[in-house]
Amino acid sequence: MEPPAAKNQPQSHRAEHYILLGLAILVAAVLLFIGFYFEPDPRGLGTHEQLGARPCSMIRWFDLPCPGCGVTTSVTLATHGDFWASFANQPFGFLAFALGALFSLWAPIAHFLGRNLYLDLMRVLSKRVMLGLLLFVLAAWIYKMRLMAD
Repeated sequence: MEPPAAKNQPQSHRAEHYILLGLAILVAAVLLFIGFYFEPDPRGLGTHEQLGARPCSMIRWFDLPCPGCGVTTSVTLATHGDFWASFANQPFGFLAFALGALFSLWAPIAHFLGRNLYLDLMRVLSKRVMLGLLLFVLAAWIYKMRLMAD
């Protein structure tokens, strides 16, 4: 049964609303999957190799981590409840976990309260927020390079 306010959603955004709801459920499932089936790699990166993925090519070629090095390990640490180790390993990985978890909780609650997920999300994702995220990724990458250099 649809929430009462869902009938008031503009037709042009109804598909996006349900796509976002499905995406939130998928993100929650992925976080649960990571928490149950992955073990954080003690090197601080390489946890993605448990899926059969190759080691980071950038490290092999240039002896430098890529911007995503350590993200899967940090997400895995966070799903295991070790939030400080997650942040210390790769701050963007911790942020990715936190945003994913918040999105997974927010979307179903907002849906059942009759909110339009698409419009709400568009209000949050301004150019400033996106620029801030990009700068955070860059800062986390620099941090990871320094961490691995020591």
